[in-house]
Amino acid sequence: MKKIVLLASVLVALISCNSLEKDEYLITGTAKGIANGKKVLVQIQDENGIPKSIDTVTVKDGKFEIKGKTKEVTVAYVSFPDLKNDGFTVILEPGEIDAEVYKDSIDKSKVTGTYNNDELTKTLKITNKIDAEMQKIGMEFQNKNMQRIQQAQQTRDTAVMNQLNAEFLPILKDKYKFYFDYIEKNPKSYLSLLYFNKLSPFATTEPDRIKKLFNNLDPSIKNSTIGKKLGEAINKMPSKK
Repeated sequence: MKKIVLLASVLVALISCNSLEKDEYLITGTAKGIANGKKVLVQIQDENGIPKSIDTVTVKDGKFEIKGKTKEVTVAYVSFPDLKNDGFTVILEPGEIDAEVYKDSIDKSKVTGTYNNDELTKTLKITNKIDAEMQKIGMEFQNKNMQRIQQAQQTRDTAVMNQLNAEFLPILKDKYKFYFDYIEKNPKSYLSLLYFNKLSPFATTEPDRIKKLFNNLDPSIKNSTIGKKLGEAINKMPSKK
């Protein structure tokens, strides 16, 4: 009898896995404490960077499901407009995605199940820590050099601004080492593409390194919509002599 039950469970799991088409994703969310009927909104950015709603579902018995298709991996934002409008990031890609929503801290919800969402959850604590540290360090640097910054801005003294930038970049580089390393070691991760935004302050000091990192990305990442736009911008960066 136990063997029959086990076999049935395996068959159910296999049927579930095979129920999705090639380009389909299924987000299964648990939302304990969130009342029935509360809306769950899914948004992506259009070509101009403006949020665009692509789906709306409702919570039922502490759960919700979002099913759709995506031609390529993309970033989406899932929010609860009936609550504080807090939300969390999810990578839309084919496969089954699990979202564990925390009612009192929705932005810290856990998303797993597919490669890029597993990577997102794995690195989120690290990147949040880096962002918090850099916010503190940046404020301290600004307060320490407030007079120089204000005077340079008023007189449009580019030499002083460049000097301030040169003083701050080594601090930034030390903290942002994680992003350089991640991109280098994870060429197939969609997060690597997103993390190039963090490297923009080094466009003039380390353009060749940035170009090399981009060129080493997996073709599936480079040929995505965002990948192509990023590639165009990176190719315009002058090499450092």
